[in-house]
Amino acid sequence: MAPTYHDIYSRYETGLQACMAQLDKADPHYEEALSFQQRLLENIDRARAYGSTDELEAERNEIVALLNDLCQKALGRSFNELCAPAARRPAGPARKPPWPLLLLPLVAALAALTLLVLHWTGVWPARTPTAAPTVATPPTARPTTEPTAEPTTGPTAEPTTEPTPPPATTPPAGRPTMAPLLDAVDTDPDAYIDNRSGPVEVLQSFYNAVNRHEYARAYSYWDPDRAPNFSQFQQAYEDVVAIQFAVGEVGGDQAAGSVYYNVAAVIVAQTADGDIQTYAACYMLNMSQPALYDDPPVPPLAIETAVIQPVAGGTDQRRLLDQACTGTGIPEGRPLTVQRTPEPDEAGRSFYIDNRSSPAEVLQSLCNALNRSEHARAYGYWDAASPDAPPYFTFREDYGGVTAVELLTGKVRSSGDAELYYRLPAALTLTNDRGTQRLVGCFTLHMWRADRQTIPPFQRLSITAAEVREVDSRADLEALLTTVCP
Repeated sequence: MAPTYHDIYSRYETGLQACMAQLDKADPHYEEALSFQQRLLENIDRARAYGSTDELEAERNEIVALLNDLCQKALGRSFNELCAPAARRPAGPARKPPWPLLLLPLVAALAALTLLVLHWTGVWPARTPTAAPTVATPPTARPTTEPTAEPTTGPTAEPTTEPTPPPATTPPAGRPTMAPLLDAVDTDPDAYIDNRSGPVEVLQSFYNAVNRHEYARAYSYWDPDRAPNFSQFQQAYEDVVAIQFAVGEVGGDQAAGSVYYNVAAVIVAQTADGDIQTYAACYMLNMSQPALYDDPPVPPLAIETAVIQPVAGGTDQRRLLDQACTGTGIPEGRPLTVQRTPEPDEAGRSFYIDNRSSPAEVLQSLCNALNRSEHARAYGYWDAASPDAPPYFTFREDYGGVTAVELLTGKVRSSGDAELYYRLPAALTLTNDRGTQRLVGCFTLHMWRADRQTIPPFQRLSITAAEVREVDSRADLEALLTTVCP
């Protein structure tokens, strides 16, 4: 099931319930945990009643840090992990990845180099696995099928500006600033980019989040089974004021119901003191085939591994990109062809669209999932904790026979500050074995501001309600879209 919290604080209540349930009353940490529980619940009550303040947030972060330490000692898991609902992956035997993941030996020199990387940018260094990583396997009862479309290797939509975004951090006066990187992927901090449609889009979203100092969101682009400790992750990036990157060849491969990608990249980062450093990077990303999931949630495309090396500034960019993945242990898949960017209302099955940068793109992604018969993924664009969300079995029954969906959206309206609400008029033309059905209505979407979400798991923009009615096949859809969201 999707997360069960109803606001940004309910995740802490989930974590406290799990912590206290797992702690033995005879455990020496139990009394201390009770004290932390009382303090955190009182903090949450004040924040809910009167709104959060800087003082409440600082106190909350301190209590969570103490609980992280306590739970790690007593339970072997951090409090943040207890706050996150367990992601359900398809059942099946464990499998080996399609290739061995052999990274560079972790010798003393590389350890020192890693510390330098963290000091410069906080870009997470490569980890040398002691065993081949385990990736969950989709159900063995379902045959592995070739996807009808691969995630794209270029942005599928223009970045969408979020209402009243936090100001971008600027380098101190008198310090050097980065020269524009050739063919840099757009990570403009004035835009809000949350796009998992392909490997480049994931990296684009990741670095956009870093540039906007939205660390919980940046952290969410890592595979949760591979992600580093969040506190260390955030501390590593806090000194970075700007990052830009460019990509070279993107490769892909498939195995046991999963899709793997390798991306060569050049990264240039600037720290708060004005220092600038260039890196050559090789990323490995993966996702399980969404069509193999019968029930939500469906894990999205995520970063699994990164091998990042500092290089001398001024080194030829093309040469760096050509050599970025050489000797990293990340195998290069077959080269992928960059697909054209779909139009805003285009959601056909020839694309793979998983984009939550704006309300219209959330609905576009839902329709794309329906067109590809990925019903569990489609349902994932709903906030299942919303009282207006349909049960999954009802959603599956309503859309199970749909063979094609066409989408038309109108002008979105937004409101809110810490909590963002959107009202989006939309028309859906559904085709099934009984013919064509046209639905017109108003969709409500919600998220907490990304910069206000300071502790994982990150809540993405989701649908919370839909007021939809069927209309005649001769109705003027564009005219109706101007009136359905009063």
